[in-house]
Amino acid sequence: MASKNPWWRFWTSKRAQGSSPAAGRAGDRRASKRHRCSAAGTCRPATFGDENQWPACIANVSLGGIGVAAKRRFEPGTLLRVDVNAASEDAPTTLWACVVHVQPQRNGDWLLGCALARQLVESELEALRQVPRKDCTLVHESHQAGV
Repeated sequence: MASKNPWWRFWTSKRAQGSSPAAGRAGDRRASKRHRCSAAGTCRPATFGDENQWPACIANVSLGGIGVAAKRRFEPGTLLRVDVNAASEDAPTTLWACVVHVQPQRNGDWLLGCALARQLVESELEALRQVPRKDCTLVHESHQAGV
């Protein structure tokens, strides 16, 4: 018999991620601290080919998740391939992430809150945090207040 909970709920549950100060805030289930980021790249559902991809920016990053600013809405539960244009060798070039929640932005873009399929290591997190903010205009056109 199929479970009533989507498969990605396991990634965001406190049982799967343990407890932390970040996870204790009301409405915030993160297991690690979120950091601003503006790494440019593209995103597409895992089931789509390379010809179907959209511009995207990583607006924020934590060890276990990313916030992706995108021109296209993706439904919660969608597995995304996020290809990152990062200059650092330590930065990951491809991230696999599951959309957990979606927020419309004032300019018509979408902020996709995603759980990563594989948790980042500290060096990858730091490399993504070091990407110059000017590299991604989508994030700057989008909201910055809740990031």
